[in-house]
Amino acid sequence: MNETTEKPNKARLLTMPATSSATAPKPPAWLRGEAKRYWRQHEDELARRGLLDDFTVMFFAIVCSCWASWFAISRQIQKDGITVPGPGGRPVVHPLLAAQARELKLFRMLAKDMGLMPKSRRTGTS
Repeated sequence: MNETTEKPNKARLLTMPATSSATAPKPPAWLRGEAKRYWRQHEDELARRGLLDDFTVMFFAIVCSCWASWFAISRQIQKDGITVPGPGGRPVVHPLLAAQARELKLFRMLAKDMGLMPKSRRTGTS
C-alpha cells in the first residue's frame, strides 16, 4: 500500500516526541500538600513525554488540585465509614460520597484532556 491508500493506524499514540533532556517546569507557588506531592510524583515522566511544559503548567496544576480534593474526601470517608449517623441516629450514606464521585469524574475528564489517560492518547478516540 502506498501512503495515500494506507489505512491509519488507530493504535498509534498521540504524544509529543520524548526527549531525555526535557525538564519539568516548577509547580505554581500556590500548589500545596497532596496536590504538590502528586505534581512531584509525575513531573519528570510527563516532561519526558512532552506532556508537561511551560504551556501546560497551569492545566496540570488544576489536575493536581483536583486529585488532592478527591484524596482528601476519600480519606475523610475512610475515616468516617460509608455510612454516618443521620437524623435520629439512623445510619445514612456518607454525604461526601457524591462529592467524591464528582471529583473523580472531573479528575478523569481533565486527565483525559491533557492526554494522561492511555485511551486519550490514541488516534481517533475522544
